[in-house]
Amino acid sequence: KHCLPKSRWLKAMAVSYVAVGRMSDKAVIASFTDSKIPTRARHAAANGFADVLQNKVSLAYSGWRDTVLLEPEMENAGTLYVTADQGPRFFYCAVAAPGQQQLPATQAWRLLRELEQRVVTAQGDQMDGCAPDGLTKQLKKTFKEVVQQHSAVEVDAADQVRNQVDAVAGIMQDNVRQIMQNTASIEQLQGKSSDMAGAADRFRQQSVDLRKRIQMRDLKLKLILGLVITSILLYILVPLFS
Repeated sequence: KHCLPKSRWLKAMAVSYVAVGRMSDKAVIASFTDSKIPTRARHAAANGFADVLQNKVSLAYSGWRDTVLLEPEMENAGTLYVTADQGPRFFYCAVAAPGQQQLPATQAWRLLRELEQRVVTAQGDQMDGCAPDGLTKQLKKTFKEVVQQHSAVEVDAADQVRNQVDAVAGIMQDNVRQIMQNTASIEQLQGKSSDMAGAADRFRQQSVDLRKRIQMRDLKLKLILGLVITSILLYILVPLFS
């Protein structure tokens, strides 16, 4: 692999943000941010992971993965990689720092596997019960070591292309999920419309039946009234002609 020409190799993008989120209360329990990246990029990374915690817990399963392109309107805003542990109970995320070359997806997943193993080894018994941000100080050294280890690796330019494809695929997956949600809403509306149409048909039929009953009652009243009048006339006229 190292026999490839230098033009085939690019410096990997530094990892600017790593964090652990607890699914049960959607809280970030530990995080590390590279202080050298711009403020907006730091906010984009933290907000991106917070959005994952708020909106994607219901989608997660053991080993679940996703990629999110942060602030797509910004050039090189960074990509958030997130994975779920066994259970699942926790999210682990890493963000490729903006302004440099993209971190390959294969390397990001290796980073997150190592991050999960080291976090569980160091603070596994505290993760369920700690307060939000309660393990940031204890895990700072661990986070920093993992970030430094995976930020200084050189990668093949082909990995760069694969990473860009993975980022686009992540956006497409989000779009497909949104379309599916919209489709479900349309189907619900169609179902309600069908129910309303059925109710309208039942009401129309009930109205027809009621009108028929009223007409029959009126006919009976007229017949009874006719019989009464006929009886009265016969009572008066018969003696006169007898």
